[in-house]
Amino acid sequence: MGWPKDELPRFMAWEKRLLTSPTAEERAGALRELLAYLREQITARRNDPAEDLITWAVNATVEGRPTTDDEIVGIVLLLYTAGLDTVTNSLSFVFRHLAENPELQASLREPGANLSRHVEEMLRLFSPATVQRIAGVDTTLGGVEVKAGDLVTVSTTGASRDPREFADADKLVPERNPNPHFAFGYGVHRCAGAQLARLDMKVALEEWLRRIPQFRLREGARPLYVGGAIMALDEVPLEWD
Repeated sequence: MGWPKDELPRFMAWEKRLLTSPTAEERAGALRELLAYLREQITARRNDPAEDLITWAVNATVEGRPTTDDEIVGIVLLLYTAGLDTVTNSLSFVFRHLAENPELQASLREPGANLSRHVEEMLRLFSPATVQRIAGVDTTLGGVEVKAGDLVTVSTTGASRDPREFADADKLVPERNPNPHFAFGYGVHRCAGAQLARLDMKVALEEWLRRIPQFRLREGARPLYVGGAIMALDEVPLEWD
């Protein structure tokens, strides 16, 4: 992004308030502060270009016309939230799953374990994104009438667990191939950071399993789901001997 790394604590605080605050007022307040910052950054890059993403967005064109400030804000806001939150929350579900399945955890520590295939299947099971789209035509989904212009919330995790597409849809099957899950969306809206996310998760698991012995959920722990645009767990308290 080209932003100062010493401001990361502020970026993370905005992200946490924006995505996991319990009230709409708190989330809206965080969004207002973040949008003000983004617009300041856009103005700064117009006056003083740099080798960074915002400068690229400022100079980009859409069908032959310059991008608008609102379009630039949308691009940068999406990359901001995706870069700080999605892999983190996927990993929280992954670590909980491993903590509750010691046999799987032990098998991943064995030489030759195909961690990449496990990561792909974990992405299917634990993709955190819940996207929103505007209906283009009148239709009916599951007996519910949807009018053109309605805002529709779509669970990528739900789609990735469709038993009509995936045998044993709720089970981790690392040898599943092909694995046409929706963790990264589909078509023109497919996540631009998909390959980076896969690498992030693989490296995180490799390093954790290399450094930390057999681990488990702390006794009595009951991680709570946090809903919204991003599915999350409030905490994953782990312990080991």
